[in-house]
Amino acid sequence: VGFIAEFFDQNPLSQVGLLVTRDAKAELEVPWTTTPAALEEAAEKLYLHAGSGSPSLENVLRLGVPLFEDIPPYASREMLVLLNSLQTCDPGNLMGVIEMAASVRVRCSFVSFGAELSVVRRLATRTHGSYAVALNEAHYRNLLFTHISPPPALSEQAWANPDSAPLWDEGSKHENGVSSPSSSSAARERAAELIPMGFPAPLTGMGLCACHLNETRVTDHGFGCPQCGARVCRLPSSCAVCGLLLASAVDLASTYHHLFRLAAFTPVAEQDGGVPPTACFGC
Repeated sequence: VGFIAEFFDQNPLSQVGLLVTRDAKAELEVPWTTTPAALEEAAEKLYLHAGSGSPSLENVLRLGVPLFEDIPPYASREMLVLLNSLQTCDPGNLMGVIEMAASVRVRCSFVSFGAELSVVRRLATRTHGSYAVALNEAHYRNLLFTHISPPPALSEQAWANPDSAPLWDEGSKHENGVSSPSSSSAARERAAELIPMGFPAPLTGMGLCACHLNETRVTDHGFGCPQCGARVCRLPSSCAVCGLLLASAVDLASTYHHLFRLAAFTPVAEQDGGVPPTACFGC
């Protein structure tokens, strides 16, 4: 539950779904959503119910990978699997499903509570994911929270040949020697795209919430969609009427900051008497 809250705090424009595998089957517990409450409620219910049978990685991939088909190419496609088993019960060829996941660029990462499995390691390596075994509760939390920040984008060559291809295309270099995306097909795939997005204004007064029409929820607060005027009760979300992505400037800034890392700190020598030559702008 803490991971879900922190993930949406750092990635407010992301969508998350929840899959469960047990008894050699896979079930879609929560479809794509931008609401942390729905995921937290489902996670708490799963925590209170013990698992049964063996998991099936093949069924999870066959159910989960097609869900990414509608995700735009500029977005990161990731599957994070929490595994508590030393086996996987698959009805068919798992290796073929691994190639299917790699073909649509879905990263599969694993956090396991048992010993490392060779087939899981192969799946994580082929899809450029990560695989780690938790040693204790604190280590498990650290491993889980490392997946909050989005991973770097990969080139077409890296997805085609993960063993030898570089992370970025080597077609161009900056003057300082840092690699940058070239004008190849992979670079064109990473070209910027315009994303329709609305920044709604707050509404006052009683009104019917469009995202809870089944519950006929009447609220005294909300936000008005700038495209169709429908009322929504939370941000970020998608308008239930016209489908426009609605967000605030704060949400956009929180997502954008992952693209820029902090500049390297410059060592400053102390003056005589142990006083630094410049003052800290923080304190």
